[in-house]
Amino acid sequence: MAAMFILAGAGWYSFGVFFKPVMSDFGWSRTQVSVAIFILGMGMGLFSPVVGRLTDQWGARTILLSGTVVTGCGFLFLSIMKELWHYYAICIFLALGLTAIGVVPIAILIANWFERRRGLALGITTVGISLGALVLPPILERLIVWMGWRFAYISLGGLTCALLLPVISLIVRTRPLCPISSSEVGLQSNKGEEALSQDANRSKPRRQLQEANWTLQSAFKTPVFWLVMICTYGICVATDGTLLHEVNFLTDQGVSATLSAMAMALTGGIGGIGKVVFGLMADRFQAKYVASVCFALQAVGLLLLMNASTMPMIWLFVVVFGIAMGGVVTLIPLLVAEYFGLKSFSILFGIVHLALMFGSASGPLLSGIIFDATQSYNWAFTAFVAIQLISAIAICIGRTPKKELDVR
Repeated sequence: MAAMFILAGAGWYSFGVFFKPVMSDFGWSRTQVSVAIFILGMGMGLFSPVVGRLTDQWGARTILLSGTVVTGCGFLFLSIMKELWHYYAICIFLALGLTAIGVVPIAILIANWFERRRGLALGITTVGISLGALVLPPILERLIVWMGWRFAYISLGGLTCALLLPVISLIVRTRPLCPISSSEVGLQSNKGEEALSQDANRSKPRRQLQEANWTLQSAFKTPVFWLVMICTYGICVATDGTLLHEVNFLTDQGVSATLSAMAMALTGGIGGIGKVVFGLMADRFQAKYVASVCFALQAVGLLLLMNASTMPMIWLFVVVFGIAMGGVVTLIPLLVAEYFGLKSFSILFGIVHLALMFGSASGPLLSGIIFDATQSYNWAFTAFVAIQLISAIAICIGRTPKKELDVR
């Protein structure tokens, strides 16, 4: 959860707060600054399969510790940048660190430690993303006003190392040392045969999916794998294309910078509710149906923002979009685990996470380009609503892959 706090609050949501101060100091356009986010997201995507493979080989603890050091240094480097190419180069370096403390190693940890409550466990863990989004942007906005954006980046570097290094060193273990005792901490069922049988009957389709252990090569040959990839890419284009320009959009509408930063923070913070709720729903229902609801709800939220003319409408957007947005990061790894099992989960989710980060990188850049061309976010947001609705329908009607359940 602490790693998710830094990943989201410092490494992703904070970029929206730094946009205008950095543009003002250097005279850069929104497109130029959005390219930095594009590079960051693309880098995180490209590093994801590599980090997934290395986590299998070296263990999550080593990867998380290394990522913490790289991330902290990356923020310090941002504080001394002077040219646009400095910004871009540092974002590549920072992308490596953020990937190594991000969703890929965390999802692998959860998959190793939890079975029956995997959705809830992942939802609770990723609440750290929402906490980071809720807490850090308003603090950073005030810190930038009082001390400047360079000092704010130095503070982020120090916070990253001070918070994560001791927590990871003392707590993280890649998998249980003694599988027999896992039931003692709620990692596997301890209800007895009768309760297990009832639970199996209630969620038989979902359990069949979990038991299938696909190889990388066989998963690549299934249409549903590419459907998950495409929908993941599209939904993240829409999510982050909206979220990272939320402050800009609201300030353009006359909302104060402080209130706009608070709205973005609350959007991410309320996402914590969505992570837990959608995680619980995915423990009971097939993840594809839960994901369809999640994606459609995002479209509803964005439509509220596009038509918001009063602050109550803006706060309604914050609640609806925030809850829906929170479910995405919880549901994507659950979709992969449901469809393809754990045999190749690390590399498969690393590849799907590549699509996730490509989408997260493309969305803000697309919003910036469209704004610079039209001086409005309307066309970008309209396209995002269409993407969200198409993704909701596509993921819902996707067919379950057919394969022998136990692939040795």
